[in-house]
Amino acid sequence: GVVVVGDRLFLTSHEPISSDTELGTNILGMCFDATSGAELWRREIPAVRETDLSSLFSDNTAATPVVNKDHVVFVNVGGSVQCFDHQGNSIWSQRWTPFGRHHARQHEPFLLDNAVVISRVNQDDLPLEVTTKAGAKKLGRAVEYWNRLQKRDMATGDLRWISAAGTSVHSTSMSGRFADGTSGILTGRGGGH
Repeated sequence: GVVVVGDRLFLTSHEPISSDTELGTNILGMCFDATSGAELWRREIPAVRETDLSSLFSDNTAATPVVNKDHVVFVNVGGSVQCFDHQGNSIWSQRWTPFGRHHARQHEPFLLDNAVVISRVNQDDLPLEVTTKAGAKKLGRAVEYWNRLQKRDMATGDLRWISAAGTSVHSTSMSGRFADGTSGILTGRGGGH
């Protein structure tokens, strides 16, 4: 997706592909002048795992950038999230090993109370083999491998909370406000899938 905030337009793209391949890892977070279309900057957003460049379930570029007045967050669903200011300066980043073949490739990150909500497995240091169906099967479907929503401060990356419930890897969560002004999130419950 594309997001326009003020005079800036933000999007993700595959990194340049120089040879015939079906797989890719890294993506680009890009910023353009919203009026002229001129590219202002691009940053490599690395991933931990290779994913089909054009898959039935989408690819590492699936997540739309999340933007507030000061920051932009790019999520490479292959295992990283990075935040930049609107001038392209790196603010914070985090990497993890996605669990299983599908690993939240349909989840759209979103802005909630000046924080970004992403879906990912909570463990950062899983072995790379768990990114395949066969490798994940060896560990089973225990709750520690479920995808969960995480809310991170846009300015610092500090973790504000992790949801207690698992979130389906094919779910796109939505936020809203109750009549009393408190926030709520609607998500597809799930565990190992």
